[in-house]
Amino acid sequence: MATQPSNRSLEFDFATTTTMHGLSRIANSQSKALTTAWAVGTLLCIGVCAWQISLRFVDFFEFKVNTEILIVHNNSLEFPAVTICNFNRYRSSELDEDTEALLPLFAGSMYGSDGNATLEYLANYVNISDLRLILDRLHSKGFTIETFTRDTGFSLNRSMIHCYFNGQTCSEQNFTHVFTIYGNCYTFNGPSQGEHLTQTMAGFGNGLNLVIDVDQYTYTESISGHLEAGIKFLTHSKHEPPLMASQGYAVQPGTKAFASISQIQSFNLPKPWGDCDSDTRLDYYDSYTMSGCTLERLSKVIKNICLCRPIGFPGNETVCDIFSMLRCVDPLIGIAMYILIFTIRS
Repeated sequence: MATQPSNRSLEFDFATTTTMHGLSRIANSQSKALTTAWAVGTLLCIGVCAWQISLRFVDFFEFKVNTEILIVHNNSLEFPAVTICNFNRYRSSELDEDTEALLPLFAGSMYGSDGNATLEYLANYVNISDLRLILDRLHSKGFTIETFTRDTGFSLNRSMIHCYFNGQTCSEQNFTHVFTIYGNCYTFNGPSQGEHLTQTMAGFGNGLNLVIDVDQYTYTESISGHLEAGIKFLTHSKHEPPLMASQGYAVQPGTKAFASISQIQSFNLPKPWGDCDSDTRLDYYDSYTMSGCTLERLSKVIKNICLCRPIGFPGNETVCDIFSMLRCVDPLIGIAMYILIFTIRS
């Protein structure tokens, strides 16, 4: 006997035989109330499931990261660079009659100070025209701010009484000269020192030990310069230029200071997990650092406006003379530094 064809659709057959219980309950319910209840419940569950899945996608594309802290006990650590400066920029024992007359100009030339106000103040006590004549006479002899600062400023060869690192004698040959806001400064274990020094034991006698004569009787700083006396030092990475104006520790004369240090390394993630560009390179430094980036960008701003480069800043441009420092660089650098730091942080 032939079978009668079924009037049920494929969709109804699927709904009644599927393992998705909501659909089968809706299709097999004998009353409209049960059908409605199962339909509402099934749609609600599907909505919650879709919502949870969308949250997972949103969470994934936010590229969140987890912070993992790992404490590693090493037998030895790389010793940092140590930069040392004297608060006195120019020694009176190295000045002659002409250079001593220029001291009011150099004392007023400080990064971030009001150079025009300094010139107005000096105009009440000295003849600016006479100072220009002195500068012209010195320039005819090859005078520059760099050579003047190097020859008359803080000299480690003269001031360092003894130097020990890990119990071994060191000398000025282990230091690299660098210009900063304090004039001549010297960096131990700097980038030009090819050897990577390591520290195996903590405590006094196992690091860098220095005894320095600050030569306070040769100080020439005035009220418009550095009022402090003593040494300022900064520990930093050997691949990072020192920012002595905003970092470091001061040691007054006649005291002994101990400095314990710890190393913190931070690695910023590239996109899409962060905003760091791992391909970013600096023009005058081998490694990318915040200090190096700050000095380079600040130097470019000053070059574009003042058409010169302040002493101690990276670049190949002509070093600013004293009047360019007072009239252009000093009033500009404070504002430029604030804008630059705000830009970098944002």
